[in-house]
Amino acid sequence: MMHAKDIYEDIIIRDAKPEDKPFVLEFTEKTWEWGDYIKYVWDKCIRDPNGRLLIAECNGKPVGIMHIQFLPDESAWLEGLRVHPEYRRRGIAWRLNQYAFRYIKSGGVNRVRVAIVEWNTPSLNLARKLGFYILDKWLSFWLRFKDIPECGETKCKEEIDPEKIWDKISKSAVFLRSNGYIPVAWRWIQVSKKILAELLKNGAIKCITCNEDLIVIYRVEEDGSSIEIPLINMSHYEELFSAIRYLRRTHRLKEENEIEILFPSNYDPAKDLVNKIPDHEIMIIMEKHLNE
Repeated sequence: MMHAKDIYEDIIIRDAKPEDKPFVLEFTEKTWEWGDYIKYVWDKCIRDPNGRLLIAECNGKPVGIMHIQFLPDESAWLEGLRVHPEYRRRGIAWRLNQYAFRYIKSGGVNRVRVAIVEWNTPSLNLARKLGFYILDKWLSFWLRFKDIPECGETKCKEEIDPEKIWDKISKSAVFLRSNGYIPVAWRWIQVSKKILAELLKNGAIKCITCNEDLIVIYRVEEDGSSIEIPLINMSHYEELFSAIRYLRRTHRLKEENEIEILFPSNYDPAKDLVNKIPDHEIMIIMEKHLNE
């Protein structure tokens, strides 16, 4: 039976409350040089019906956070782990994770995953100590619509038939390289025919086909500011750019809007993009089995 609070000496792990927000945004404001995304997702995470936003509290003050979300493939996802700079090296990140593991397992879920940028050595080291192993590596490319190279137009259309989409995706080289995983809002989900249909039905992802052959899975941010493409079975990068032009036109996105494209690192057509798109990172996808 899980309780709302979990006490480790002077640290209390509890559910986040709306009044925690200003304190958390203050210590996450300079997580990286560009800032942090926590301020953009706080409200959504604290209301998440499929998850839980945890707070590590010390002497009545929020000093750490972590978000748990349950995924449709009977696994859980951990994200947004942050610890106040003045409270690091006190085991707070470890305690948040251990609490999360117990909570997740109490719900009958035994698999948990995380995504960590390759350069984030401290987080990778912590994940290994916690028992996570590397599941896969993915390339994440970012560019603005104004930077898309000129290329020929491709005839594209929205595809809504889950049977047709699954038939094309399940046979594609990119899906085979991904070991059946598709990142949706930066959460790697092991997709089956049933799960794909659910994601399409609830609007978590959308799909277009181009020239009756090329198939593109994509997701538009709620505020319409950017597009994420977690799967495209291209044979050449020009097919990708052509599909992006179609998406920009149909969703009326501005030149300054951003697009993120994600590929398994071992997918050969994606390797050509490394020289074409300078702004890219390697994501390490890790998993832990809680019954081990």
